[in-house]
Amino acid sequence: MIIDLRQFIETERKIWDELDQRIQRLENDPNTALSVTDAERIYYLYERTSSALVRITTFAAEPSLVLFLQSLVARAYTELNEVRSRDRNFNLVRWFFVTFPATFRRYRRFFLFALILTISGGAFGGLALAFDPEAKPALLGAFPHLLGDPNERVREEEAKEGSQRLAGEHTTFSAMLMTHNTRVAIGVLALGMTWAIGTMILTGCSG
Repeated sequence: MIIDLRQFIETERKIWDELDQRIQRLENDPNTALSVTDAERIYYLYERTSSALVRITTFAAEPSLVLFLQSLVARAYTELNEVRSRDRNFNLVRWFFVTFPATFRRYRRFFLFALILTISGGAFGGLALAFDPEAKPALLGAFPHLLGDPNERVREEEAKEGSQRLAGEHTTFSAMLMTHNTRVAIGVLALGMTWAIGTMILTGCSG
């Protein structure tokens, strides 16, 4: 409840002015990038102004102020709930040479982590086979056809009669490979919530 309307308006006016200025900047430059702090501040000003609008609406003596606040709240709501991209003029050259490199640099630590993880897994598998050839079934359990010597496998395939038999085996292998990779991809995606711990375990077991 507002006891002194004039005092209330004087106190809240700076809030409305700040919100109006911030929204005006967004309207003038749709490509403006908002930080989390800026977005939180605008949301706070929006809530504060909305509350003031509800309280002032009860006073019939301020119709112009009510209209101003209604317009301000509507503009702020539009900017806060905008779901379309602010970059309405997409520039492929700028994206390729500016946006993409900047984004990559911002998240390069994740790329380096994935690269190190991949190299470590390959190095571990190679060293494990070099020091203990008997560990091959454990590392390639999902691909039993790779357990034998590659030269022997090639000779066996060449010795098989007819292309129909080979075609059938190739189809079976392709289906198995696609199913396996799809299952691993879905599992890796789902285990992303474990801060990559589950992803590393699943990737290592499926390699």
